[in-house]
Amino acid sequence: MANFGKNKMAAYTFIWSIQNYTRPPHLNLQSPSFIVDSIEKTKWCLVLHVNQHCVLCYIKRLADNSVLKSMELNFELTVLSANGLPFKEQRGAYFHINHQSKIVKLIDNKVFKERRAEFLPKDTLTIRCQIWRKENETLTTDLCFARTQLRLVRRSFVWPVEKFRWLRYGDKKTYNLKQMTEYEPQVTLNMYLDEDNDGIHLEISLQGGRCCSITSEISIVDIEGKVTSWGAIGFQQNMNEANISLPQLMSKQQLVTQEDRYLPNNKGGKSCRVRGHGYFDETPASCSDSCNLKKALRNLYKDKTYSDITLKAGNESFQVHKNILSARSPMFKAMFSSDMMEKERSIIDLPDLDGITLHRMLLYIYTDFLEDLPWDEAFDLFRAADEYGLVDLKKRCSAIMKNSLNKTSVCDVLYVADMHHDEALILAAKDFIFEKRLELLDSKEWELFKRNNEQLASEILEYVNLINDEN
Repeated sequence: MANFGKNKMAAYTFIWSIQNYTRPPHLNLQSPSFIVDSIEKTKWCLVLHVNQHCVLCYIKRLADNSVLKSMELNFELTVLSANGLPFKEQRGAYFHINHQSKIVKLIDNKVFKERRAEFLPKDTLTIRCQIWRKENETLTTDLCFARTQLRLVRRSFVWPVEKFRWLRYGDKKTYNLKQMTEYEPQVTLNMYLDEDNDGIHLEISLQGGRCCSITSEISIVDIEGKVTSWGAIGFQQNMNEANISLPQLMSKQQLVTQEDRYLPNNKGGKSCRVRGHGYFDETPASCSDSCNLKKALRNLYKDKTYSDITLKAGNESFQVHKNILSARSPMFKAMFSSDMMEKERSIIDLPDLDGITLHRMLLYIYTDFLEDLPWDEAFDLFRAADEYGLVDLKKRCSAIMKNSLNKTSVCDVLYVADMHHDEALILAAKDFIFEKRLELLDSKEWELFKRNNEQLASEILEYVNLINDEN
């Protein structure tokens, strides 16, 4: 543990790794929260702000149940290199509840360009926060690790604005974009006219989700498919909602005078194309350092103490506990509490699972632990998690498969994502196929996939052609 002056040690060290950091021009990101037991069980988080010049950070005191409303303490923030050495320590002091520390500059962006392998190994930024009471001697120290995974999502769609010719001041045309994942905000486009000059305005509204940066480009499409750029906007969203208005592009009258180009077939409609991309935080809202309950449950699973049911997969048997399985899995709950014949059995055979997959699923049920897996093993566990209603495990397996997409795996991943209705994984596979289309669509893997999944292959080709046309 690092020293801070004479005989001073950090009461708490929080190490935050941000994966897939290749960043947008601007980024606002909040870390998972953490509770420091040794400082009156106070609750904290880090807030990262990235602009075009540098990376800034501060510590924020969150609302908690601690009786300590104000305190004097020291903190240190730094970026860690690949070998764990700090870049430059930045220090400060003092907090009130719901207040934040001073903002410190951690590192200049140019350092990432010059020393990327050192400070962004595997595209991961690692920040260390250490805090300690100013007056009290630290007798014990705690360490917590947290990880945030950023995911870049690109969306493109065309909005045919029906009956545009009859749009009047006070009217509003609305388009709702379907959410693909729970992390994305609900996006609504509103079009309306200016009261004074008939100018066309477009407003983008975002609600919910966990988006930390969005860039959008809006264009008007004519009858030949040519586009006129309306404008591009970039903004950070670290709140539950945001509203962004684009500057006026042209008036309604200007469009009407060019009706052959923009309002075909006298239907009074026009098309608006929107392309954008956003960075989304897929991380749980809080983290914990060490958990005695998890350790106890791991030992309970390992030692088989008071087990009351045996699960079999192939030649392997696992002695487990009905109550724990029922609390975690709706499928197991149904087995043990309904009129299903499994209720009365002491041994249940699960022919749809192999021993390794069942062991990993049970270990997750008891402890929330999931080791790093190759994509094919995550593939099997993904299917099991979906069948047994383990939503969080399914998401984590999905994330592993997304990060492991390659020419060999993408067709199998796409198939299982479609079978188990994982829209985010389907979209990731589609984007990968588009990026690798020149080599992938002529491969033996694709030919086999196309023969066995004609409809899904047709949808993929349609998606590839759509994106290709737009580019």
